[in-house]
Amino acid sequence: MNTPCPFHELTAEAALTWVDNLLYSEKGHRLNDLERQIFIGSWRGQTYEEIYPLNPQYVEKSVGYKLWRKLSDVLAEKVSKKRVRGAVIRRMNSYEELPMLHLGLRPEWQHGRRIQITHHSPNPVAQQFAQELKRLLQAVGHQVLIDDLTTAGSNGEPYETIAPRWDWILSIRPG
Repeated sequence: MNTPCPFHELTAEAALTWVDNLLYSEKGHRLNDLERQIFIGSWRGQTYEEIYPLNPQYVEKSVGYKLWRKLSDVLAEKVSKKRVRGAVIRRMNSYEELPMLHLGLRPEWQHGRRIQITHHSPNPVAQQFAQELKRLLQAVGHQVLIDDLTTAGSNGEPYETIAPRWDWILSIRPG
């Protein structure tokens, strides 16, 4: 039986990072500064006047409108200023069978970790698993590199020189 993940503790910044990484992984671009400001303000329930007092009508009619269309596409449901929180949480819940995606919400897995995934097998299944793990970790805001040790891998560097560059090194070995 699936139980929902505890998204009640999801901050606006964590949601923004998740959405921005999802947008990047699916569409190849990130939110600009004003879009990020609108997302954070909307998540917190602010009005357009509170988000951008200099020209709230422009932000609402132009930038906000385009932002909600962009997020509707990537979240696969209609998104608006008032519906953004629910849409993000529903999309995150759609991944609940993939617990790795939620690691970015826990303190021990803060966003922005540098993670190296190594694999020691020419098996295509291991390579696909490494790619999917990379995609999931990037979706929650981590920097990930896959190092295929069956080929050149790590350029022959000893482990002691590689390890300090990464917060975590995950190794996939054949069973």
